[in-house]
Parts: sequence; structure tokens; C-alpha cells
Amino acid sequence: MMPVLIIVCQSICVSPQATTQGFFPDSLRRIVLIQPTGETVNDLPEMVPVDDTSALYRTVAQTISNSFINEFLDIYFAAQVYLKNQGELDSIEPAYIALTNNQGGFAKFGFSLKMKNGTVLKRNSAYVDIVLRYATEDPSRLMSITQLYPHEMGHILVHLLCPEDTVSNNTRSTDVHFFSIITDYSTAFNEGFAEHIENVSRLSEKHENIRSGIFSDIENIGKTSEHFTNGFERDFKFPFRLGFFKTSMIGWYQRFEDYKRYECAINKEVRYKSTVLKLRDPEDQISFRNSGVKINRNEIRNMVQMHATEGTVNSFFTHLSTSSLPGHFLDPEFYKPFLLDSTLTGVIPQELFTQIQNQFVKYLYILDHYVVSNNSQRSQLTDFIDGYIQSFPEEADTVRKIFREVFGQEFTNQLPPPLWLLVKEHSHRVLIYDLFNAITVPVYTFDLNAAEAEDIQTIKGVTRKDAETIISYRNANGCFTDLSQLNYIQSLPQETAIKIISSAFDPKYFEDTLTDFEMNLDIFTLVKKLFTYIMFRGIVWYFLIFGIIYLALIRTEKRGIKRNIFLFLKLLLLWILFIIAGQAAVVFSQIAYVVIIALSLLMCAVCWLLYRKRTNLMYRSLITVGLMGLAIGISVF
Repeated sequence: MMPVLIIVCQSICVSPQATTQGFFPDSLRRIVLIQPTGETVNDLPEMVPVDDTSALYRTVAQTISNSFINEFLDIYFAAQVYLKNQGELDSIEPAYIALTNNQGGFAKFGFSLKMKNGTVLKRNSAYVDIVLRYATEDPSRLMSITQLYPHEMGHILVHLLCPEDTVSNNTRSTDVHFFSIITDYSTAFNEGFAEHIENVSRLSEKHENIRSGIFSDIENIGKTSEHFTNGFERDFKFPFRLGFFKTSMIGWYQRFEDYKRYECAINKEVRYKSTVLKLRDPEDQISFRNSGVKINRNEIRNMVQMHATEGTVNSFFTHLSTSSLPGHFLDPEFYKPFLLDSTLTGVIPQELFTQIQNQFVKYLYILDHYVVSNNSQRSQLTDFIDGYIQSFPEEADTVRKIFREVFGQEFTNQLPPPLWLLVKEHSHRVLIYDLFNAITVPVYTFDLNAAEAEDIQTIKGVTRKDAETIISYRNANGCFTDLSQLNYIQSLPQETAIKIISSAFDPKYFEDTLTDFEMNLDIFTLVKKLFTYIMFRGIVWYFLIFGIIYLALIRTEKRGIKRNIFLFLKLLLLWILFIIAGQAAVVFSQIAYVVIIALSLLMCAVCWLLYRKRTNLMYRSLITVGLMGLAIGISVF
């Protein structure tokens, strides 16, 4: 891929819905798209510009100028102007976008810009790293650049505005975050806030084709998700299946995750616990629960769990940003710090900001004054809501009402600090769609006040009964404030309490373990593990099928060893064909079992045509095809 840097000028990117004279410098380019050369300068990735007459330039520029991205850029510049006026920022910079080969999107800081007249070090400058194809593909696709870029800009806003660095990884959770996963207060707030901006971009999109395409995609994913989630659940419940839905999870789950970020945030379902299957292996229980493919509407998460789940934070902000509050403009004096010339008189906020920009300006103020994420023991969402109520008391009732509707409980700022436990020498899967231990860390951590029974069971020697006793005590008596409280649970064996207390979080062990252990996130490692898993199970099934055929039909034929080996290999190829067909049917068809039935009938017809004059061979072939079709059919239903 050619080095790419795109500079999109102000004349292209100014939104027709918002004037930016108040906080956008006339001399500054709004967007600078960059791509690394592969070199580093002073430990910073080196970026280079590209001809602004290229087709790539025009494609990206058109997407930006015709989508919600353009309106959201004004919020970014308002944040910079505000920080500059506060003396917390030296200068205002363009919004940099790096087009790379990296997968997904990332908010990053610090790079070196290689220009014709020299190199400029931008050690503290923010930029968004987005894979090149996301920048050029259909902008009306769910999670295209029109939603991904605003999401990553949300992380940058949190980083810039909060009093402490919130982008550096200070989490104690060993899980890679996803919508339904309980991680920690800081991660949940940072990710939930950014995720809700995806929803804002969809609901605020003015370009009809982009908007309709996104919601059409959401609707289609909703229709197809049941096929995958039901099959995925059956793969866990019935372990004799080949596991087609498990092994194809890497292909279908991300779209389901993107779907949940909108649908479950809008309908507030994330406040319910994810279904847990009582499986023998606690790690399997955790994997299924974390996937969030099924919701248990009979149980609501406790308050700690909800504050530590990004999906809940996303849902709260989504409803806050789409409420009546964006239309409530404040006294003009409030907005002056967000303008280049803060001495201006006669400021009319409605002429400077759209309604959604107005709401985000309030967010910027609260983030700057109240939210501390790094090394904080408090819930950042609690800090935010407390700050909102104090700063804008006339909006407090609406904020509390939205919280109550999303969380199902009244707002309280009395949350316990995390009580982390660390399970040593436990192999934990860090990714939702790694069900076969391809990418693991040798330690597991969890907050006792957010834990479920399956988490506590990862501690060696703790039974499910013990874990459920602890959860029941917590539900009846409130959250734990100290591990020593475990000694007060009369029905909990003393030796179990000692084991859990001895698993108290050890920061040095945690840091040393993760430093020494190089986690390989190479996607090919995961794919190889998936292939190995399904082929191993396929071989086991094949020996069973061939054994039945041999004992029932072949043994009496007095065939030689060579002929039996040849038949074994020939039927193995047929079985592999069935496995491939089964996996393809699961991925590409909503009626996979019908596809397998049709394939089996077709193969039976072929056998009849080929061997109809050789009765024994025809019967053997029909039985073989029937057994193979049945095995695959059981696995795809």
C-alpha cells in the first residue's frame, strides 16, 4: 500500500449545519490524514503526506464533508479552544487520521510528520489510527468510518479533558473489553462514552443514504443473529456437536457486537445479566457469559457490575444525548471559554452550535472539572453524573430520570471501591471469540463485588456451592469493603475463605506476569487453533462412523488390508467434504440443516446411480452418506 497522507482543507469540510467561526482558526486545516512509513523518529512513528489531488483524497474528503464526522469535528476543535483558553494546551491542531494496515481503530498520541522541508516532531499530538479500507469503503455500512472515527475521537476527548491520563492502560482486568463484559470502572466509562458516540453519529446523520444504509444493516444483522446465537448456545449445551458455530464465531461475532452497541443500548437491555450455562469448566462458563449472546431477563446486574460494564455506560449516554437536554442551551457566558475570542459580546449559542454540539460542550466541561479516570478508585460515571447535577442543576431531574430508566434503579454515588482478586497460574482467554485457548494469559483477575460464581470458581479448591454462598451473602448484605468479611459468612468453610483472601490482588505479580508474558494477538494463531479443533473433532467422529460401517458391513466382506485402507481414505475425503459443507452452510445460510439434508439426498442419489446394480456397495454407500449427513445435521441445527 502506498504511503498515504490526506490533507482535507477547511473549504471542503465545513458543515452546512454548523458555523465554526467562533472556535475554528481560519488558517488551520481541519483534517490531516496520515500513514506511517514504517520508520520511527525518536521512538515516534513517522508519517508522510500524500498528494491532495489523488482519488483516495477525494474519496475520504467527500465522506467527511457529507457525514456526521464533519459536525463532530467542531466538538473536537471546541475542546482544544477551551483547553487553550484555560492554559492547559499550547496550540490548536488539525484532526489527524492515520490510514494504516492495523485492524480496527485506535486513539493514539505522538508521531513524527515528515514534510518536504524537514521533520516535525508532534510528541503529544492526538491522532486516530484507522485501517485504510475502512476509510474508503461504503460509508453507509454499520461501523464504517462515519461511526468508527467519531468513536475514536471520543477517546481523545476523554484523554484531553480529564484531569488524569485516561488512555494509558491502568486496568486490572485481564479481559479485552466488549459491550457485555464486566471490566472495571475506568475502562467501562472510557469505552462506553466512545461507543455512545457511534449511536449519536447514526441518529444525527443528515445524509439520507448513509443513515438509511446504516439502519438497514442493523436490521439485517438483527434478523440473522438468532441463527448464530442459538447455534452457538447449542454448541456449548451439546458437546458432541462438531462446533461449527464456535469455530465460525470469529467471523460473525464482531457484527453481532456492533449490532448490540446500538440495539441493546437503545432498548436498555444491557442492565440484565448475560445468561450463564452451568458447564464443567469455569473458563467455558465465563466465555459464554462474556459473549452476551443470551440475556437473563430475570436478573438485573448489581450497581457495581453496571458501572463496570461499557454497554450500560453506552446506554446511559445514548439516552442522555438523545433526550431533550441537547435542546436546552445555557447562558451565553457559559460558552465563551469555548470560543477563540472569549471576550466576544452578544454570543448566541444557537447560532454557533447545533443541539448535539451543545450537549457535548456540556460534557467537555464536566469531563474537565469532575472526572478522574487514571488511578482512581471511584466510578467515573458517578463522578460524571455528580458533576452534571452540580454544574447544571436545572437539568438534574432529567439526568436522574434517564439513569433510573437505563439502570432500573435510583442514582447513588455510594459505590464501593474495587476489591480485586488475582488467580495465579490460571490460563484465561482474553478474547471473546477465542474458545480454544489460542491466546491466553496465565492469570485471572476480577472484582469480588462484580463477580459471579464462575469467576470465584477459578480459584482452585472453591466449589460452585461455595461461590454461590458468597454471592448470596453479598446480595443480602451489600458489597464487600474488605476481604476479611468473608470470615463472617457462617456457611462458608474456613479453608475456602482463607483461599480467597490469599488471592488478594498483587500488583507486582500482576505487572511482572504480564510483562514477562508476551501475549500473541496474531489472528493466524487463532485461525490455526480453530482449524485444529474442528479437524480433531472431525477425526474422532470419522473413526466412530467408519467403525460402525466396518463392524456392520465391511468386516464380513473379507477384504484385504490394502483395500480397507483405500476405502478408509476414500470415505475420509467424503467426510471432509461434509465438514466443509457444514461449516459453509452455517456461515452462509440461515437454514443450514436444510442445506445438509439436500446435500445428503444428492449424495444418496449419486450413490444409487453409480451402484444401483451392486446392491451391497449401494447399501454401504447410502448408509455411509446417511451417517455422515446425520452427524453434520446434528451439528448445524
